[in-house]
Amino acid sequence: MKKSIVLVSLLICTVFAKVSAQLPVKATNIAVLNTDSLLSKKIANKMADSLKLSKSQKANVLAINQHLSDMKARARKEAMGRATLGKRLQQIEGMRDTLYKDVLEPAQFEIYRKAKRMLINNTRTDMPIISVPPTKK
Repeated sequence: MKKSIVLVSLLICTVFAKVSAQLPVKATNIAVLNTDSLLSKKIANKMADSLKLSKSQKANVLAINQHLSDMKARARKEAMGRATLGKRLQQIEGMRDTLYKDVLEPAQFEIYRKAKRMLINNTRTDMPIISVPPTKK
C-alpha cells in the first residue's frame, strides 16, 4: 500500500514537473508577442505626438512597426547562428527608414532622422569605453 502511494506521488510529481517546465516557455512567448505589439504601438504613438502625424500616417507607421516586429520574430525562430541572426535583424531594422520615408512628409522624416541620430549617438556615448593598455616590447 505504501509503495503504491509513493509511486502515485512520484508519478504526479513527475507529470507536474514536466508541465511546469513547459509553462514558462509558453508564457515567455506570449509575453514577447505582447511586448512587441505594445512596443509597436508605443513607437507609433510617440511619433504621432512628436511629428504631428495624421490618423492615416499613424496607422501606416503602426503597420510598419508591426510588420518589422513580425519579420524579426520569424528570423529569431529560424535555425541560424548568432552572427547570422544579428545580421538578419540589422537588415530588417535597416528597412525601417525606407518604409517610414514613404509615409512621412519630407519635413517629418527629417525631424525623425535627427531624433534617431541623437538617440543613437547618446546611446553610444553612454557605453563604457574599454581601453587596452599597450603591450611592452
